[in-house]
Amino acid sequence: MKKTIRKAGASAGDVLRVIEEIAPPYLAEKWDNVGLQTGSTSAPAGRILVTLEVSSQVLSEAKKRRAGTIVAHHPLIFRERKTFAEIDPVSRIANAMIRANINFIAAHTNLDSVAHGTNGVLADKIGLLPERRFLDPAPPRVGEVKFAVFVPKSHANAIVEAIARGGGGVIGKYTHCTFRTEGTGTFNASADAKPFVGKGEGVDHVEEFRIECVCPKSALSGLIASVRAAHPYEEMAYDVFALEADPTPIHGLGLIGRLPKRETLGQIVNRLRRRIPGAQIMYVGDPKKNIETVSLSSGAGGEFIRTGNYGGTQLFVTGEMSHHDAWEARERGVAVILVGHFESEAIVCNSFAQSIRAGLARRGWTNEVVVSEAQSSPISTP
Repeated sequence: MKKTIRKAGASAGDVLRVIEEIAPPYLAEKWDNVGLQTGSTSAPAGRILVTLEVSSQVLSEAKKRRAGTIVAHHPLIFRERKTFAEIDPVSRIANAMIRANINFIAAHTNLDSVAHGTNGVLADKIGLLPERRFLDPAPPRVGEVKFAVFVPKSHANAIVEAIARGGGGVIGKYTHCTFRTEGTGTFNASADAKPFVGKGEGVDHVEEFRIECVCPKSALSGLIASVRAAHPYEEMAYDVFALEADPTPIHGLGLIGRLPKRETLGQIVNRLRRRIPGAQIMYVGDPKKNIETVSLSSGAGGEFIRTGNYGGTQLFVTGEMSHHDAWEARERGVAVILVGHFESEAIVCNSFAQSIRAGLARRGWTNEVVVSEAQSSPISTP
């Protein structure tokens, strides 16, 4: 059994890398702003507080609980800014976090776009069967390459670690993903060469491993530098291969699924009231209408109704939408359940915190990961 080395605490950069495995940043919409927004990747992460969004109340909670990092779904710094003078809530909170040495990381539409993210949790609350597809599939990822390097057996494990440090070998939730094959390398060293192995007399035959991994093109130069620094050879032999994009959508916005059995709109509304405490649920349609197929999008999903891209289902579930989008849904004959923007997304915090906790633990980090108790919707009803 492999023994895990327990380490005292991760840096903000370590936490960021774990989050990027859970919700890859390339999945974020172009208009979005995700990642580290205050703090430093080299700063200690400390206790990690997970919340839907940072607010004055959540910041006070972070200070009381001595959290060193806040991880939120909603970015704090979202729109383009020309100043951080403390003249509005965003700049005041950002400056307060900096003064308190609190790192802030956002995972927004990238967390929406993974099957286990905000939409996956909402689908579970609705009670959809596990077989689901995306309303708006993400385009196949491009820009990855296959990297292969040849190394003596004695340095195989060191090279795998170097690959991980350089940003290679990440597949979904897993890091250090490599494959090695055994073979024989040959070389004839010149008189002024200093071979690490072999006799340097005539053609040497050396037992080696070929270690390969996938790597984003954007990280390739860093990966090569990292591997070169750990490689013992005077001349490092390696190959880079272009990869075709996977045409099967494994990410996307929104979900479509089926219920285990036919139910009425009213029954689904009542179940969501029980499963999402505090939600002030509104709906469009006849509560006696029978429902079998459901599409959903956490947050503000009115665009799916406006564009007609709700999957042709009998029911669409989202957080909020405008009066005009609700009118259009009624005219289209599709039922709608509005859970509340905050309520439709805050439900992801527990599972997100659990995923961060597990990702850190796989690397041996022992940071505590907790969910905010102070977060609340800015909208309330009597």
